[in-house]
Amino acid sequence: MTLSLNYSSDNRSLLNEDMDIDFNNLTLEPEDYEKAREIGVLTPRKIESFDSPLNTYEIEFLQMMDEQEEHLEILDSYTPDINIQSIGSDIPDMFTTQVVRITHIKKSYSLGSLGDNQPTSVYIPHNICENNIPNLHDFYYMDLRYHPQGRNSWTARNIHPKLDTSSMLVSESIVKCRDLPYTRSCDEEIEHLILYTNHVFSVPIEHGLIGIIIGKEGKNLKNLTNQFYPYSDPPDITITPTTPGMATVSVVTNCFSEWLTDDIINLVSHMHA
Repeated sequence: MTLSLNYSSDNRSLLNEDMDIDFNNLTLEPEDYEKAREIGVLTPRKIESFDSPLNTYEIEFLQMMDEQEEHLEILDSYTPDINIQSIGSDIPDMFTTQVVRITHIKKSYSLGSLGDNQPTSVYIPHNICENNIPNLHDFYYMDLRYHPQGRNSWTARNIHPKLDTSSMLVSESIVKCRDLPYTRSCDEEIEHLILYTNHVFSVPIEHGLIGIIIGKEGKNLKNLTNQFYPYSDPPDITITPTTPGMATVSVVTNCFSEWLTDDIINLVSHMHA
């Protein structure tokens, strides 16, 4: 800033040229600085008690901007050591294929759960079912999308057809006994009575789901068999885990049972996806 003082007086004693001033050895006193700040010759670098409120706010704003710029420079120069894999460890895959157990069937949609004793978390619109609405409490392989909505975290995009249960039948055995002589006349041919039959299947079942299939005190199995012959003696069903993801299912029926082989295959189909 250039300071220019114009004199209108003709008194030459007021001009520098007539003053006995040694400009090479000038010194500045504190009052000189004070006057320079007052008239705007010096730019303030700190807040003084004699500054006006307006100047004080301007200086505080400038100081804040300087601090903000310094902070941004620090952030720009900072390179954090972040493990990207650890960040995403708690975030589920957006798309996955899982076994889903049907827990509710509504008019236009169904609901299901994942895994062992998990709450209902899968929304299944019936428009993807191709007129084949899932059966209640059955298991299905579904393509899922992570899409939290209300209480449901997943939305089904596709339902895979169930595997062929008849191909899982390993053996079918029939136990017979010879009819007692006094039950038939001497002219009749001796026959054998069927005591029971045993159908053994090797079924893809996650071991954690076996408890759900059986239910508390066999309640779920009982409800399942009642869907076929509610007034007949239910078969004796044993589910034994074998290799990971596989189990042996044994279905034993007595000689007076109404259960046929096709019925038993249909029964076991409800236990797997």
